Amino acid sequence: MQAPTLLPVGSLLVELFLEQVASAEQAGRLTPVMAVAALGHLYGLQAKVRQAALLPHEAARRAAQIVDMAERGALDVDR
Repeated sequence: MQAPTLLPVGSLLVELFLEQVASAEQAGRLTPVMAVAALGHLYGLQAKVRQAALLPHEAARRAAQIVDMAERGALDVDR
């Protein structure tokens, strides 16, 4: 029997923000380009948490900032 994979709590928090971006795009609060940029940033945060390069609470704070910036149209899409 294989043990279940445990994910750091921070990656689960980032998952919630991923869902929030998808919901905002469907509701028309985000353009598709801005949603893709936000998702890219969030996936990057999630990878850092899983590699233990970023603490979960810091990832959650940054994820909230990313979503807020995306909804305001202030997220850098060229990165």
